[in-house]
Amino acid sequence: MHGLNSRARGFWNEPTDLCLAANSFFSIYLGLSNYLISLRNKNININLNKRYFIVFQWLTILVLSRSAASVASLTISLIFIFIYYLFFINKNFIVRKNDLIFIANAAIIFAVILVLNTSFIQNLFLNTYNKLTLNSAYPSVNSRLDGWTSLISIFYANNVKEFLIGFGPGFISLSNELGETLNSLSWILSLLLDLGIIGFGAFLSILYMLFRYLKYMPSELIPYYFISI
Repeated sequence: MHGLNSRARGFWNEPTDLCLAANSFFSIYLGLSNYLISLRNKNININLNKRYFIVFQWLTILVLSRSAASVASLTISLIFIFIYYLFFINKNFIVRKNDLIFIANAAIIFAVILVLNTSFIQNLFLNTYNKLTLNSAYPSVNSRLDGWTSLISIFYANNVKEFLIGFGPGFISLSNELGETLNSLSWILSLLLDLGIIGFGAFLSILYMLFRYLKYMPSELIPYYFISI
């Protein structure tokens, strides 16, 4: 359509779906690659995926799709991981030489891209910042807030049965197609309306079980698995 100014969607419904799927897939992909590197260092002969190539693919999808939700979720995950390692795992927080080289090279590549595409990068950061700070002057933010307010009003306006078990899976999706609810809906609020408090609790229990699997994983994979969740 319009080159870099057109948001990529792949075969997903919208760019955010593509970006969230990319966060989940590429974090596992990168983690597995790092794990294989650790095995190679233990003199186990293994073919390796290049970390630079994986990160480049991942960032390319995020940049072309420009999803504030995926950037926010990824940032929050990285902050939690940093705090966890700083206070609970490695209190000295010694950074390995290979990691420093990787970060330095990535920074140089990013600087070159920034120089070559200054206006595009500026618009990318500005749009993402406006969404994450809920800037009401931004049309996309207004539609999101209106959609969220609409779902909250539906959730609290109905009887105990619908509050507990919801309206049924797919209710919000159909309502949106019929024009009964607004666009830019929240998946969390949609889950509450579709499945109710009980269904939402079941979803949280699934997440809890997934987190419990962390203790069975190699230490090299744990941060990437956390990001994927």
